Amino acid sequence: MSIDYSGFVRLVEDNILDITFTKADGTDRNMVCTLNPSEGVVPEIKEGHNDSSKSSVTVWDLEAEGWRSFRFSNLKRCCVMIGVD
Repeated sequence: MSIDYSGFVRLVEDNILDITFTKADGTDRNMVCTLNPSEGVVPEIKEGHNDSSKSSVTVWDLEAEGWRSFRFSNLKRCCVMIGVD
């Protein structure tokens, strides 16, 4: 991927993203996620929930309606969703 950690965080804070990453068990996972509070469904993230080393990122999974984390280095695909109501 050509996006860095900071760029990804900026994208997910402002948009709904459709991403694919490799899970710890080696399988791929697709997820629709955001950190954009204007979506109305993102609760406040708990203190210390994000990884300060920037090796993993925590996002709100819109389909599972919960916080999910993944290793940023395992991110394979990242698309901004357009026209989502």
